[in-house]
Amino acid sequence: MNRSFAFTVIRSGAASIVAASLIVALYLHPVPASAEMEAVVETVPKWNAGDTWKYHSEKSLDRTVTQGAGVVQVTMTLKKAENNTSYTVTGTGKMEDEDCYIVRVSGDQKITGTYNTAPIEGESIAGNLAQTSTFEGIEYRRVSDLAFVRAEIRSKGMIEIAGELGASPMPFDTTSITIASPPVKQFQFPLVKGDTWHVASVLTTTTSGAAPDSVVTTFNYDCKVLEPRKVTLDNGKTFECVAVSQAGAQTTQSHNSGINIESVNGILFYAPSVRNRVKDEAEGEILAEYATAEIPKE
Repeated sequence: MNRSFAFTVIRSGAASIVAASLIVALYLHPVPASAEMEAVVETVPKWNAGDTWKYHSEKSLDRTVTQGAGVVQVTMTLKKAENNTSYTVTGTGKMEDEDCYIVRVSGDQKITGTYNTAPIEGESIAGNLAQTSTFEGIEYRRVSDLAFVRAEIRSKGMIEIAGELGASPMPFDTTSITIASPPVKQFQFPLVKGDTWHVASVLTTTTSGAAPDSVVTTFNYDCKVLEPRKVTLDNGKTFECVAVSQAGAQTTQSHNSGINIESVNGILFYAPSVRNRVKDEAEGEILAEYATAEIPKE
């Protein structure tokens, strides 16, 4: 095959493959829940309209996705994801037959990685790629245990593909709906040191817009309540926490990006003083800011 013609085919097909597959990355890690402490936590914390938590996360992905066939086959390796996410409680309501807190979600994300194409006359096209985006929407958390029930998120951003495949930055605008069956229960009350439980939930995400897709994520991991611990975050703040270990896996199957299996392995730290998690080792997430709603005195 003529090399210049082959590269023309690759550029026109591979750039769109990279874009469609990379957009999916935002929806592969649904964000879970919270709880309340001591060595024993007897009750579920109450959230109030106006409560706000802001988090920063950095996570190494090392996720490889191969798309296309023949001269337009592209292998992408997603290296790192950075997120800044804000959650604000707006009230309560019914969703999926559950009594839920309604939580407004907003933030920004950057995903970086590399790509390379199938060899053409012994050579491949390779380079770097990046997705930057902002997102906003609503999450629903079950009142009885703060389990994740559903999310509706809109994401807008830009995909940049550098190197010989280089293309003009490509804007995208997508909307996703994620439903958990059953809800993802990261805390089982009362929380008592030594108690264990198993999380087995299937999350179905339907995405419309620039890259229509259907993603099924299966959580299958064990949780155990550990001893209380003091946790000092990178910002210097220290919290008394209940520690919950997580050990298992999550499997993600996407129409656009194929099947991916990742371990769920880390400790989730819950601080009663903020009625939420302050650190999630598995997601590389820490609490950056917290504000409590002003509750009128009776």
